[in-house]
Amino acid sequence: MAAHAISSLRHRRARNPLAKLRSNWCRANEFREDLFPAENRKDIDYVHQFGLSFAIDGFFDGSKMKQTALTGVYETCKGDRGAFLLVLAWPEGKPPAIRFLYEWPTDIALTILQASDPTTIGVFDCLECDHMDKWRWSKTKKRFVLLPPED
Repeated sequence: MAAHAISSLRHRRARNPLAKLRSNWCRANEFREDLFPAENRKDIDYVHQFGLSFAIDGFFDGSKMKQTALTGVYETCKGDRGAFLLVLAWPEGKPPAIRFLYEWPTDIALTILQASDPTTIGVFDCLECDHMDKWRWSKTKKRFVLLPPED
């Protein structure tokens, strides 16, 4: 559907917004529908039929604070590429806060999300795959954890 969609943002030590995510990232871009050419609109409409999206909103950690899970791609300053899952919390009257960030090296150019249930974030690495990684908030560990694969 799309090649690695890395933005042209360059790493700058001073006031680098990417450094808030990972200090070694030089480029990153969240997936958004407007980044894809018009001829791919049919593919995007198709994935929406199954509740899939590049960003999903919810209360994934069980709190009353709205959160947004989104996915995208990054490139390190050494040229390594991968994908990421980012969960942002939206405290009232404050800027968004990073609640969770998971990155993995990959050549796969597209990841997409699904809210499997109110507390679970599903991550697909491709549109034709049946495999979905599921992330859920662990109250005991106080962080998101990767659930074991289902058989």
